[in-house]
Amino acid sequence: MQKVVVVTGASTGIGYDAVRALVEKNYLVVPTVRKDEDVRKLLNDFGDKVKPVKLDVSDLKQIDQLPKLLKEELKIQSVHALVNNAGVAFAAPFSEQDFAEIAQTINVNVLGLMKMTQVLIPFMEIDSRIINISSVSGKGGAPFLAADAASKHAVEGFSDALRKELRL
Repeated sequence: MQKVVVVTGASTGIGYDAVRALVEKNYLVVPTVRKDEDVRKLLNDFGDKVKPVKLDVSDLKQIDQLPKLLKEELKIQSVHALVNNAGVAFAAPFSEQDFAEIAQTINVNVLGLMKMTQVLIPFMEIDSRIINISSVSGKGGAPFLAADAASKHAVEGFSDALRKELRL
C-alpha cells in the first residue's frame, strides 16, 4: 500500500517543492491549500499522485473535519508523515504592528500547526514522522519580525516536547 504524506501550505515555495519531491519518491501526497485555483494547479501538475484538500490552517474547525474527510472521502486510513509547512510572517516594527497580523501569525504558525498534529496523530503509523517547518527566527529574533520570532520559538519548543512525548 502506498504511503501517505500530508503537507500543509503546499501552494508555493517549500510546501510545493515538498509535494514534488514526495511524488517523485512515490508517496501519495495530501497537500493542503487555501484556494480552489491551487487545488487545480496541484491536480494539473501531479495528477492522481496528489489528493489536494482545501483547508485554512488558521481555521481550527476546518482542521477538526480533516479526519472525517481522510477516512470517508479520500479513503485514507493511515498517514506516514505530516509536514507542517504552512506559515506567515509580517514585517513591521512591533510597536506599530497591527495586532490582527500578530494574531494571524500565532494562529497559522503555532495553533494551526499544533491542531494539525493533534488531529493526525491517531492516523499515524508506528514509524511515522512529524516534520514541523520552523526558521532561523526560531533560534533568534530579528528587528521587525518579533511576532514571527515568537511563533517560531513556540514551534521549536512544541517540537522538542512532542519529540520526547511521542518517543515514550
